[in-house]
Amino acid sequence: MESLGGRLREARERQGLSLDAVESSTRIRKAYLVALESEDYAVLPHPTYVKGFLKTYAILLNLEVQEVLDLYPHRDQRPVLIPVARLEKPRLGWGFWVVTLTLLVLVVALSAYLFSNYAGLRIPLLPEGSDAVPTPTLVEPALPPVSAAISPFPGKSLTPPAAPSPSATATLAAVEVRSRVIARSWVWVIVDSTPVFTGTLEPGQERTWVGQEKVFMRVGNAGGLVIVHNGQDRGVLGKDGQVLDVQWTKDSMSFDINPPLPGPR
Repeated sequence: MESLGGRLREARERQGLSLDAVESSTRIRKAYLVALESEDYAVLPHPTYVKGFLKTYAILLNLEVQEVLDLYPHRDQRPVLIPVARLEKPRLGWGFWVVTLTLLVLVVALSAYLFSNYAGLRIPLLPEGSDAVPTPTLVEPALPPVSAAISPFPGKSLTPPAAPSPSATATLAAVEVRSRVIARSWVWVIVDSTPVFTGTLEPGQERTWVGQEKVFMRVGNAGGLVIVHNGQDRGVLGKDGQVLDVQWTKDSMSFDINPPLPGPR
């Protein structure tokens, strides 16, 4: 059976590429490239990162990615999942019931006021045979001040709680990934199965991607990006020179996820 290291070395030498040239193109450290070709897995990082190295190396050498991964002895390693705190639904507090009671008292007071005005409209009867037109007499009802009638807490004003804006609700329902570049890195981004960016980001740049379901990113230098996911600062994505495939959803961030589309050549 063909070995993984021999397959990589043969393909690299067939294309006339040196290890220094591969390191410059893939951003994978030369020490890791030597370890892959010599199958010295003890010096390599976590298998999740190694599979990212193999994908990037296979694409550069025009090899079938899955065939290369099948030769790696740790190919059954499960993706590393990072739990994300779920957003809790707001609970109805005492303020809601105070506002509801206030509105109910307002309706009762308004109904009583209208009824009193209608009942106070008196039309005197005319004597039989009289042609005079009667003039209605309006009797003003005596009502207590409205503020005293409707306020359950005298001397205090009630302010209904502000309702959340529709834009804020829509933002929480989406997946937002904001990246700040601290070191040069190649990035490929797919939002909801649609590729939106492929290129190299320079230090000082900031990019934000928003999706309805998921945001996938392949990074050539994980130590060069600082990530903020749905408003939560995740810090530096990984180590310098690490190649990662990572996917964000509303509630989780997963490493070593197969991209929804074939990678760029």
